[in-house]
Amino acid sequence: MTKMSSNKLIIGGREKIILTEISKNKVYARIDTGAKSSSVHSEKHWVENKRGKKVLYAAILTKSNLHTFTDFRTKTIKSSNGISEKRYLVKLKIAIGEHVFESEFTLSDRKKMKNPVLLGRKFLRGVFLVDVTRNFILSGKKALKN
Repeated sequence: MTKMSSNKLIIGGREKIILTEISKNKVYARIDTGAKSSSVHSEKHWVENKRGKKVLYAAILTKSNLHTFTDFRTKTIKSSNGISEKRYLVKLKIAIGEHVFESEFTLSDRKKMKNPVLLGRKFLRGVFLVDVTRNFILSGKKALKN
């Protein structure tokens, strides 16, 4: 069962997701109710002016997975240790099991983290209830295979 009487989806502490515009491969996402915004791994990203318009280039998930965005902005994020940093923010489509959503993600170097994607409260609010005692509720219990 993945729904309660409130019609909210129950999501686990970790889920396998697909960032549908970035890759066909599933990646692990950490569900973090303590984080306000969601983030995705990007070690390399920069902005260039192209014909008077700013274009964001971002290597998302892997260094060779380069994508361009014309619809983006910057956002100041305060980490759990109190340090603020400016990050680029983009909208991406995300599939979890049979469900597809669109959400905002900041670009962050998450190579030292276990999960390349973090889903925060803004994504979860109004749609999900989080069961931190379980993983892969919406995405299935089988091991991650691409």
